[in-house]
Amino acid sequence: MSPKSGNARAPLAVRVAMVVIAVVMAAATAWATINLYAAVSCNDAARTLEQNVSDASQDAADLEMLRIRQQQVDDQLDDMQLFSALLLPQIRHAVEGNLNTSRQLTQRTQEEIDRQQQGGTDDQQADQPIDGQDAEELLSGGGLTEEQRQRIEELLQSNQSSTPSESTETSEAEDSDATGDGNEQTEVKPW
Repeated sequence: MSPKSGNARAPLAVRVAMVVIAVVMAAATAWATINLYAAVSCNDAARTLEQNVSDASQDAADLEMLRIRQQQVDDQLDDMQLFSALLLPQIRHAVEGNLNTSRQLTQRTQEEIDRQQQGGTDDQQADQPIDGQDAEELLSGGGLTEEQRQRIEELLQSNQSSTPSESTETSEAEDSDATGDGNEQTEVKPW
């Protein structure tokens, strides 16, 4: 018998080893893909969460849209949490931290929506500007952190220094009338 050319077979042990290596490589590829997907999704969720935090800090925030976006971020982070056993520790910790922050923001947003829907008296009081005495009462209350108190104090100081008093504006208007010939009408422009 003549040897068949091109049909050389490896021994059984080599073939089994190659199958095992292929399975390990497929598992490693799946693990790396899951971690890459989780890292990209976590970064995307973090960017959205930062934007939502920024939007929530504005006075004219659309709370209903914010709540919807926050629910989407919560869902995205919950989905990543399902794979937490497969994630690298850095990614797992980032997902857990973002999930905690996101849930807190969602809860606060929902509480704010509920508060606004409860009645008009609270809304009317909230729409009124805060004067110095009200701000001092807020600062003395226990609901603010030290950082928030400092920010309020800085805002009050900057408002007091940047807002000219009415007597200063009146005296400036009288000075301009005294120097003019009386025929000119002066118009105060806001800029």
